[in-house]
Amino acid sequence: MNHKSGKLLTIAGILSLVALPLPVTALPSQEVTKIYYSNAAKTKVVGISILACNGRRSTKGKTTPYVRISSSPCSSRKGGGGTKLPCEFTSRTPEQQRRCHNLPNQRP
Repeated sequence: MNHKSGKLLTIAGILSLVALPLPVTALPSQEVTKIYYSNAAKTKVVGISILACNGRRSTKGKTTPYVRISSSPCSSRKGGGGTKLPCEFTSRTPEQQRRCHNLPNQRP
């Protein structure tokens, strides 16, 4: 094998690696919200996790064994939905968090 054909084989090998298909993962069919509580009575929220319709997972706070899970079909959301984070992830102040309509009510 001469020097020129060796270079061509090396370039062909590199190009074949670059052209390999990447694994594809399907987007979820459900948006899943998990609200974590500090105890079995579920009286104090300590964390939240959301798997959005776009496949992104966001977690805030702590995860515990005391969890309440809810879901909604992605197809029921306008435009496929799941692209905007809920307000508890975007609110920065306690005043903004009080305006979040989708947060569970704190029990006294």
